[in-house]
Amino acid sequence: MKKILGWLMLVATLVFGYTRSLPPKVTPLPPAKTSVVYVGNLYIKDWQGRFYSEGLRKGARALYPSKAGRVGEKWGLLEVLATGSRSPLPPDAPRIPLERLYTSPPGPQLKDRIAALPAGERLLVVGLMTEGDHGAVIGDGWKFREVVLLGKDVPEGLLTSPSVRFRPGLIAATDIAATALGEPFGAGRPAVLLPGKSLNLERQRELWKQQGASGLVVVPWLLTPLLLLAAWKKWERLGRLVLAMPLAMLLTPLLGAPLYPFIGLELIVLFLATVALAVWKLTVKKIAFVIALVLWAGATLGVPLLEYNSFSYSLAEAARFYGIGNEGAGLLMGCALAAGFELPALLAVALAIGLPTLGANNGCFLAALAAVVLAAPTRKTRLGVAVLALLLVGGVVRWEASRAPQVRSHLGQAVTKGGGGLAELAVRKLAMSGYLLVRSPWMLLLISTGGLAWRKKKKNELLVALLALALNDSGVLAAATLLLPVVADQKTDTPPE
Repeated sequence: MKKILGWLMLVATLVFGYTRSLPPKVTPLPPAKTSVVYVGNLYIKDWQGRFYSEGLRKGARALYPSKAGRVGEKWGLLEVLATGSRSPLPPDAPRIPLERLYTSPPGPQLKDRIAALPAGERLLVVGLMTEGDHGAVIGDGWKFREVVLLGKDVPEGLLTSPSVRFRPGLIAATDIAATALGEPFGAGRPAVLLPGKSLNLERQRELWKQQGASGLVVVPWLLTPLLLLAAWKKWERLGRLVLAMPLAMLLTPLLGAPLYPFIGLELIVLFLATVALAVWKLTVKKIAFVIALVLWAGATLGVPLLEYNSFSYSLAEAARFYGIGNEGAGLLMGCALAAGFELPALLAVALAIGLPTLGANNGCFLAALAAVVLAAPTRKTRLGVAVLALLLVGGVVRWEASRAPQVRSHLGQAVTKGGGGLAELAVRKLAMSGYLLVRSPWMLLLISTGGLAWRKKKKNELLVALLALALNDSGVLAAATLLLPVVADQKTDTPPE
């Protein structure tokens, strides 16, 4: 039965990996000179007929996450908009010009700028949060600001981009520069148009804003003491609770996503899940099996599980739209190993994580392939699986390089730039990994799970976790969540006194 399930998973992964690579029904914007202006305190409701002069009543709209970087990082939102990158770049790096209008709606400068727009040219208006009508740009947390593309050749519709998997009405902050240039720039890709589509962006803004308030940072503070107590007292029930927590978070959206507030709902689901697990007496291995199937289905079938719960990184970095994040990929790998998946199922998991049209997580893809190789039962089989893994990596890289520039993942963009692009990608990932190793609370969980895995002599799992840690810019999340189901299982079930 396990072998049949594994082969079915592998076939489904390949089929959906291909079908989801088919181009969506979008309209590329024709080449045109595009100027970028940014204004303060711009809201979509202010565009309802206030600033259009005759001939410019049509326009394409979208929202973008206005968070630039984490606390302590040395670049701001204007740098992201001008360079198309969230990484700090040298002063001589290419930038697009940004024109500032000292106004907020309904101000005359923007209206005059739109009215003076020559035929055949476009204006990309970007909203920012300021300290008043003429103040400096300020940080505004995980909020979403407006982008409006105006021009006589721009029909009414919604903007989107490959950076967010063509989610209607949403683009990434890095896409601003690429849209102005009409070609990939930095980490951004040009926006495309969904003509005639209707979406209440004001309501969507509130939904995305609540989704952006990720509760992921709370998870390691909850899991670490539970895990250590379970290991100390050898309480199997507490070990089950450790895995019940991410399972409850993952299953919450199935009740009717999006539902808010997340934390209150997830606590209810967690309580119900804990009761159910106590009644059914499911083992940690079986819970890991369920989690692995849920995460695999979410990545392969496009079910929005990670998109609508707090066990996921913030939407404000578009992480929930480009595939599977490191926290989900690590948990998927760890649960697949803890559940005893055989080679076909492990290979399906690796492809679901790594295919550009599915998980698009390159670092965890390599780590998952290593797990597949290490899971081979004999040395001869392991050699054959290693060769297959190398062929898969080469095939994915070649496929990425052959795809259109606007839909390539970060790996595809780096590969087409040659050694310099790969080196730039590696440096950026190492810089982020170093930052998180020092500042992230997930390091506490990683130390705990790593120590317990070492004590349990889980050498293969530790090696895969080290690869996940080294190959990802937030590898601390991938490594910690990978080892969590591996060490949650306790040999005895001693009831508390």
